[in-house]
Amino acid sequence: MGKRITFISFVVVIIFGFFIWLYEFPSRVQFELPAVQFNAGNSKTVKKTIIRVNGTYHRPLFRKERFEGSIQIDSFPFTKSYELVPLTMHTDKTGVNYTVLTYINPDPSAHHIDIVGTMWVSEEWKEIKIEILREGESNNPKGAYIIAPSTSYEEAQVIMKMSDSSNL
Repeated sequence: MGKRITFISFVVVIIFGFFIWLYEFPSRVQFELPAVQFNAGNSKTVKKTIIRVNGTYHRPLFRKERFEGSIQIDSFPFTKSYELVPLTMHTDKTGVNYTVLTYINPDPSAHHIDIVGTMWVSEEWKEIKIEILREGESNNPKGAYIIAPSTSYEEAQVIMKMSDSSNL
């Protein structure tokens, strides 16, 4: 009788362990943030835009977090019609999640991939910083960025400073 209880307990622990290992703890993410796009160091280049996020954020234990869905940026019209490549979140040395925003043209004859840039997100996606890597959009040697939530260059600079000091 004692061996049977031990065996059943062992099986329950193994099943629970597999569940914890395999379950991804998905959460629905849907929001819209005002943002500004600008060349670093130049307040005259500010363009207002909006970032719309809609999808599922997966937070498995002991594995990388990932996002599946859509991220639309009004200043990049192709982000509304192209498919977002599922995002695998990486963690920098300060613990901030980052990934590369990559889109694929849904037309199979097009064979076109478009990269917007590197995106950093704060915990719970409250703040977003995108360093634009697109050719023609980042002619500034200091870089070009999209920062949310922000409606002005000054607000964006506050978030930039926070992200540079590892709080984003």
